[in-house]
Formats: sequence, C-alpha cells, structure tokens
Amino acid sequence: MIADRRICFQKTKRALLCPLLFSVFPPALLLSQSTEPTKSQSEPAPQGAAQDRTPRKTFTAIILYHVWDNERQAFQPGSQRQFISAVRSDGASVRGLVQSTPNGGIVFGRAITNPVARQVRYVGKPNGWVRTLGPKLAREDLAYSSVCTSDPKAEWSTLLGYGVVHIHRALVPEHGNILTDYWLAPALDCFPLKRTYDVGGSGRVAVHEAVFVVEGEPNPALFQIPAGEPEKDPAVPVVEKLEEAYHKATQTAPGNDQ
Repeated sequence: MIADRRICFQKTKRALLCPLLFSVFPPALLLSQSTEPTKSQSEPAPQGAAQDRTPRKTFTAIILYHVWDNERQAFQPGSQRQFISAVRSDGASVRGLVQSTPNGGIVFGRAITNPVARQVRYVGKPNGWVRTLGPKLAREDLAYSSVCTSDPKAEWSTLLGYGVVHIHRALVPEHGNILTDYWLAPALDCFPLKRTYDVGGSGRVAVHEAVFVVEGEPNPALFQIPAGEPEKDPAVPVVEKLEEAYHKATQTAPGNDQ
C-alpha cells in the first residue's frame, strides 16, 4: 500500500472519524452555497432524476490524507491514510477508507450513496447500517455541474493534469464552521481533487489530495455489499489493482527513472 498499513490499523476509531467524515460527504453537502436554486426541504426527492440528467463524469480516485504541521513545516509522522472515491454515471458514488488487518490484509470500509434511492449504505459498519437521505440532501447529491464558480477573480491552477479552481468556503454549522479550502475540477463535475482544513485550531492542517485518477465507469465491485469475512470483500482486489496501477504510473512518470 501507499502508506504503512500497520500505522493505519493502529489508529483509534476516534482518530479516523474526522477524516472519514470529510471522505463520506461530498462538497455539495459541505459548502455553504450551491449551484442549484434553493428549494424547500419538504419538496419530495426527484423522480427518475438519473434519466432526466446528462450522465455523470465517471472516475475512480485514490485520495491521500495527511496532516501538515505548520510549526515543524513537515507532515506529521503516522498521519497518512488512504481513501478511495468513485462516481458512477447514474450518480451513485463510493467513498471510503482503506485499512489494514492484523494478518497483513486490507479492508475497504466505505459509504455507498444512491441519491435516486435516497440511501447511504455503509460497508464495515455493524449490520450494514443504512441511512436515508433527506430530500434536500438527495437533490444536492444529484446536483452536479462543470461550473464550479461564477467568480471571475477565482484562482486557477492544475492538479494531476486537471484545471482546478480554488474555492474558500466554511462548512455548515453542524460541522463546526471549520474553514475549508477546495480545489475543484470542472472536468470531473467539480470533484475536489484537494481540500484542506484546520485541525481544531492546533496549528496543523489536514490535507486530502488526489494522487491518482482513472476516468471511466468504476468497477462494479466497489459498490457491492460483501458477505462473510471482510477480507473476502469483492472490492479488495479492485483496490489492490488500483494501487498497483498508481505505483506503476508513478515509477514510469517523467523524472522518476531509477
């Protein structure tokens, strides 16, 4: 794996909660503004929304999380964790954390969101916990656009070959109004290729940054609910192959010749 799996496994559940929260919820749920017109929360969820919309931009991405220590001007040792994000053409998405097992294997705990069905199903939670999205959240999860901002003075740069716009926003009050920066890629329906936020005013900054993106319909196994032992999850081989492709691409990239 990209990070030492033993480090990931030894982290407590509490330590994983904050980065997993930011992994599970998309920017549409976190940003204080939306590209869609404001609608009443009591309005029923859209019917047949997936058929009425242009198919989503589809991709699978490896996201690394680590903590930057401003005082030491370095990344905090042991803070790195690995996430996988994927978006399907019907709007369904997967966001989850890759963790280690004591025997050296991996498990892929994830949230599988189906905005049309208004459900989020959790893999790796007891009894496969299911949460129902409210109408507003379902609409926002279906609301995608290649127009990430209307600000003519917005800052633009490039990440992984994608043009990204830098958005300064604050999270909604229930997430503590943590100041968060997003680098959104219009070519991926404004998916955040990078986001940063302060860690409890401690002088440290949490960084979620995509290091590898594969465009195209994600492997269906990422959306499957595993039966039996976590190590038999059909998504695990997909994650391993994705890691192999990432390492191969990194080793063959210009300037990385051994």
